[in-house]
Formats: sequence, structure tokens, C-alpha cells
Amino acid sequence: MQERSQSSDDAYRRHRRRLLAVLPGALAAAAWQRAAQAQAQAWPGKPIRIIAAQAPGASNDATARSYADYFSTRLGVAVTVENKPGGLGMIAAEMVARSPADGYTLLMTLHSNLAQAPVLLKKVPLDTSRDLVPIAALSTGVGVGVMKKDLPVANLKELVELARKRPITVGNYGMASGWHLMMVQLGRQAGAKFDIVNYKGTGPMLVDLLAGQIDLGGGSLAGLGPSIQRGSIRPFVITYGGRSNKLPGVPTWVDEGFTGPHSRACPSATCCSRRPARRPRS
Repeated sequence: MQERSQSSDDAYRRHRRRLLAVLPGALAAAAWQRAAQAQAQAWPGKPIRIIAAQAPGASNDATARSYADYFSTRLGVAVTVENKPGGLGMIAAEMVARSPADGYTLLMTLHSNLAQAPVLLKKVPLDTSRDLVPIAALSTGVGVGVMKKDLPVANLKELVELARKRPITVGNYGMASGWHLMMVQLGRQAGAKFDIVNYKGTGPMLVDLLAGQIDLGGGSLAGLGPSIQRGSIRPFVITYGGRSNKLPGVPTWVDEGFTGPHSRACPSATCCSRRPARRPRS
């Protein structure tokens, strides 16, 4: 009888130790779940910020502002856009990665930025695949190559012929952008000389293009369209997105006989948020 009682006490103590061992994890998991549920039910309960990784006037900025207006109407809260250009999009990305993982700070950046930064930068302030979680892939619309209005060429083929005779300066809205890579590839394919001039955004690039300080520029129709409509600059090629009824008669790369990686480019934006901490294991 005493042995049976002793065995029962031992079993009780073992059960108690196991319960005490798993209880903190279970309580933490339950608390995490309750907090997540409460947060999901309350969202959105305050203004939302979209951090755009490009300067005002760029395709990324135009996309961010369009969605901000849409979200604000649908969600009933203020949605603002803050521009944090530079560092191949990593200034904006780091800002979002260091923000609370509560869904109130979103990143609008280019696919290419998240892929290129770890390769092209010596020091990256975050792990783009670990610290951020993609929410949606978004189109940035039609892209277009433009030239200053008094450049003595009428189309892309004449431009290439001129670039074989003397260097053509090309304004680039961001280092390692799709436009940048397209023009480098075109120069190599055609044996032409295109000198790339890097800017921090479409706006500064457009100022120099309008002033005649550079020969060419490129970017989204959203950013360059008003100047095209005024006749201040001339479009010569659709760089991505296919022919547009807003630019009648403007050909694509392939239409002009140029093929290769640059002729199939289709830049788009990614909306991301900070990746939440992992759920505690029970």
C-alpha cells in the first residue's frame, strides 16, 4: 500500500514538472493569439503611412499616391505617402523594417531594388527577404524614353546612329534602374556610346533634361507625361508596358528592331510591410 502511494506521488510530481515546463510557452502563445486577434479586429484604427522608395514624380511615387487615395476611401482612415529615395531603395526599406509590425507602415518599392541591393551595395542595413514580407505586386504602368526637343534625330534608329558618332548623355532616375540597364544593354548591342548620368529621382533628372543639360531621359508616363504633352520633351520609345494610346505612333524596342533583355523589361512595384515576429511555439 505504501509502495503504491509512493508511486502515485512520483507520478504526480512528474506530471506537475511537465505542466510547469510547458505552461509559460502555452501562456505566451495564448497571449500572442489574443493580441493578434484584437489587433486584427481593430485595424485600421489610426492613419496609415506608405513609404515610397523613389522621389516625387517617379512611377513608384505615382503608384503609391494612387493607392493611398484608394485605401483612404475604402478604409475610412487617412493614408499618407512619405518619399525616402536613395540607397537603391534601402533608406525607405530600413525605415519600414524598423517600424512596428502592426500594418500601419507600408513600403512601396521596385522589385529590382529588393533584389539588387544585396548584390550591388557593400553594406545593406537589413535582410530584404527576412525583415520584410511582400503584400502585393503592382504594375507601375507604361515606361517611356524621351529626348530633349532640339536633339537632331527623329527616332531611335537615328539616335543610335548619332550615338555611334559622339557620346549621348542619358539621365537616369536611379542607379541600377531598369532604364539604366536598358541603355547600357542598348549601347553594347548597337555599338553606341551612352553616358549615364545618375539622379536621385525623376524630378531632378527632368529639370536638367528640360534645360538641355542632358540629351535623354526615361521613366514612367505618369512622371514624364505632362512635359510630353506640352512639347517640352519628345518621346522616342516605349521602354516597357507595350504601345500606349496616350503615345500614338511611339514604337517599342522590338518595333524598332532591337531585341534582348532590355526589350522585355516590365518593371513593377512591390508593397511590403515589416515581417511580424514568429509565433511562440507551444
